[in-house]
Amino acid sequence: MASATAYPSAIARACAAIDEAPIFRDLPDGYIRVVVRIVKKICLSCLKSPIFASRATLAQESGKSVETVGRVVRWLEDHDLIEREQISRKGLKGSSSPITPTQRLLEELTLVGHQAVPNQEEEPKGPSQLSHTGQQSSPVSADGSISTQRQQSKERQPDKPAPFVKIDGCTVPGELAWLVTRNAMKATGVLSLMKLASSRKQRLSDVVQATKKYLEGLTDRGLFAYLRKLVLSEKDYGTVVQQDNQVQAEAQMKTRIAHKSIELEGRAYSTRDGKVRVFVRGNGFIEEIGPDRRGFRPMDARFLIAVEEGRLVPIAVE
Repeated sequence: MASATAYPSAIARACAAIDEAPIFRDLPDGYIRVVVRIVKKICLSCLKSPIFASRATLAQESGKSVETVGRVVRWLEDHDLIEREQISRKGLKGSSSPITPTQRLLEELTLVGHQAVPNQEEEPKGPSQLSHTGQQSSPVSADGSISTQRQQSKERQPDKPAPFVKIDGCTVPGELAWLVTRNAMKATGVLSLMKLASSRKQRLSDVVQATKKYLEGLTDRGLFAYLRKLVLSEKDYGTVVQQDNQVQAEAQMKTRIAHKSIELEGRAYSTRDGKVRVFVRGNGFIEEIGPDRRGFRPMDARFLIAVEEGRLVPIAVE
C-alpha cells in the first residue's frame, strides 16, 4: 500500500489556515477539499508560480466532481484569492487556464516571507528524503502543478498520459502518442494530420477519440489515410465527443445518486435559514417540508450539489 504524502511544514500550516482565516469563513464545506488540493500544489520556491493542474485532476484528487471544481475556482477568483489567464495551446485548439495564487491568498495562508528550504529543526530529514544537493526534496513539483508522493506503490501508476511526448524528434500530444508507438504511424504524419484538422476547425484528438474502435487494426500508411479521410469529412467530431462525454457524465451522476440515496437514507438537512427541511427517505426519494412546499421527489443532482455547497446543512432527525 502507498504511504500518505508528507508535505513541507509550511504547506501543512497553510492547509490548517483554511479553517482559521476569516476570508474562508464563507467557504462552503463542500469546497474545502478542492481548496486544500490547490494549496498543496503551491510551489514554495516561487510562491506565485502558476498551477497547471486541470479540473479533472483536482476533481480526481479531491473526490469531487469537475463541476464542483469549476465552482470552487470561480469562488476563489471572485474573492481575489487566485488569478487565471487563458493560454492558447500552440498547434492545438482550445486553451488552458493555469491558477496563479494572489498576494492576498499567500498572506491568508501565512506563506508570505516563507523560506523555500525549512530549518532542520522544523522537519527531520531521513536518508530517503534527501536530494543529491543535500536539501530536503518536496512532494510539490518545481512548477507547482502536481503533488507527488515520496513513496508510490507499483499498483498506483499514472492513469493519464503525459501532455506531450518526444518521438523521433517531434513533440506529439500524449493522447495521440499511441498512434506512433503502437500503430506504427510516423510522428510527422500525426503532426501533419493535426495541422490539417486545425485548418478545418477540428481537433485530431477529437477525431481519434470518436473513432478509436475503428483504428485499432490499422497501422502506418493505412492508418494515416483513414484518419485523413475522417478529418476531411464534414462530420463535427468535437460535437460527437462532447455528446459522448455528456452521456458518460450523466451515467456517472446516475450511479452517484443511486449510491448516495443508500448512504444518506435516514438523514435530514435544512436550509441555512431553517425555513426548508429535507429528509432522505427510502427508495431514492427525498421529502421537502417548507412554508410553500411539502412533498416527495426523487433524489437528484440539485440536492447533492446543495449539500456539497453547504446550502443544505445536516440537522438532527426528529
